[in-house]
Amino acid sequence: MATVYRATHLKMGEEVAVKVLNPEMVGKERIVDRFRNEARAALRINHPNAIKVTDYDVTEDNLYYLVMEIVEGQLLSDLISEEKLNYRRAVRLLCQVCEAIDAAHKQGIIHRDLKPNNIIVQNMEGRETVKVLDFGVARLREPDHTDPRMRVLTKAGTVMGTPQYMSPEQYRGENLGESADVYSLGVIAYEMLTQRPPFIPTDDGREFFTQLQTETPPLCRQFAPDVPASIERVVLRALEKDPANRQPSANALASELRRAVKKAVGGTEDPVFSQSTVIDERGRPTGAIEQKADPLSREDPVVMGRAEPRKYPAPDRKRGKLRALWIAVAAAGVAGIALYFTFFGKRAITDDGRPATISDEFGEMALVRGGKFIMGRNDGDEDERPEREVEVKNFYLDKYEVTNQQYKKFVDATGHRAPGNWKDNLEAQSPVTHVTWTDAYAYAKWARKRLPTEAEWEYAARGGARDFLYPWGNEWREGYANAGIDASKPVSVRGFENDRSIFGIQGLAGNVSEWVDSVYLPYMPGQASGCPECRVYRGGNFKSKVKESAATHRLSDYPELPASASDRAAYKELVFPRVGFRCAK
Repeated sequence: MATVYRATHLKMGEEVAVKVLNPEMVGKERIVDRFRNEARAALRINHPNAIKVTDYDVTEDNLYYLVMEIVEGQLLSDLISEEKLNYRRAVRLLCQVCEAIDAAHKQGIIHRDLKPNNIIVQNMEGRETVKVLDFGVARLREPDHTDPRMRVLTKAGTVMGTPQYMSPEQYRGENLGESADVYSLGVIAYEMLTQRPPFIPTDDGREFFTQLQTETPPLCRQFAPDVPASIERVVLRALEKDPANRQPSANALASELRRAVKKAVGGTEDPVFSQSTVIDERGRPTGAIEQKADPLSREDPVVMGRAEPRKYPAPDRKRGKLRALWIAVAAAGVAGIALYFTFFGKRAITDDGRPATISDEFGEMALVRGGKFIMGRNDGDEDERPEREVEVKNFYLDKYEVTNQQYKKFVDATGHRAPGNWKDNLEAQSPVTHVTWTDAYAYAKWARKRLPTEAEWEYAARGGARDFLYPWGNEWREGYANAGIDASKPVSVRGFENDRSIFGIQGLAGNVSEWVDSVYLPYMPGQASGCPECRVYRGGNFKSKVKESAATHRLSDYPELPASASDRAAYKELVFPRVGFRCAK
């Protein structure tokens, strides 16, 4: 709709952004009137999370332009494509978006084109701040519903805008109120948490129109089980078909999200709102917390407004003594651990203080030092392409696949359903199979661990930056793994000693494939492969061919037994006997 230029204000000497509307956008008088009215309103929006518009005009040769501040940062859409956002981080960012939208609504502006591509996330001295773009011009993209030709197009399902972020009423071509933006905010929240919109547009616009108007969005937890139910309820309310059933305003949506986070963490105040996530030079959270009081905080730590002084309680001398006692006990404990490692040498300690291995009643885990590596390969299957550089952080990974013996402890303790292949003569040290992704996820949570991501699994299997095709190198070696030999079943998790990566992780190329915590999506948008409802499993198994045992190979299936009889039969034959899992931490 426009071209944006980086320009210099000759009198002020400052760089600005100048958006010039394309000629076809200004060919009708209604567009001209809209531009003037909306540009005047945009000038009145004064909020730190909204793009600042400083001027607008029309040149003698009929160029319509807006002058705005230049915003540097990363598109929210790029952040979402990299990873599902932790719910607290997602809420913190979205509440800032809501503040900006609320400020616009108070000026009578309905954005109408809210989407991750119109939101920039900035790194402001280690704190994430958002800027919402395109205020005052989004309405120019809407069709003129007073034009009979546009009414016909609207009935046929043709509406200007970005379909997956439109409210049902916008898709129908109706007049829009604040609730239309609330719906779009709900879609953005859903996508931040799950990496997918609630409804995915199809080539047939009528099919998508039917979904949008009649179908209930899938639960967030179907794609992101870590999302708390309290957060999910707020997001799904924003996605109600009837505008009257949504939150009445963007500000109300933000308030509900804050309360939902507090409920999820079981406290009255979530520290994510009063502390800032420290951002690295790539714009990603480091995991550290910057202990800063938020000068904009009031009773609710994210409420934007005039600062008020905080009131701190008087020191409690008894509590201070108790704290000192606990510090002394903790120091003694640390000293004892250090002495244990020094004199008994059970665990090697790395130079940064992390144990190279850790173990508990759930098994032994090895430290995988994070770093950059090449994920995928260009000479593989379509869903392995294109290869690209990815970075993972340090993490621990089970040295062996979860065994039947370990999984039985979980079943006995929780009453969870037992695998269908278990018999009286249970092979205790063989990897557990006949488990769905949901089963694997439940075990990991019970064991105070998690499933590895797809990137973490491949990084561990490829030897990190060595980018091996197999755990031991780039060439297949016969007999190194329980794969490529048409074996009849899995063997003990310690059965093939040579199937070991440089991190000491065993069984990544064979024995059983392994569920990971990633949705099966193509690496490059537009590729034919992908199944947003499916979960990925990685690695070869006892029935795999050599090619299927490569560390880059990807397979997937539903996270739970499918509903249809034919799909269930295939699942039981191809997935249940061959797929197990291991945990990360």
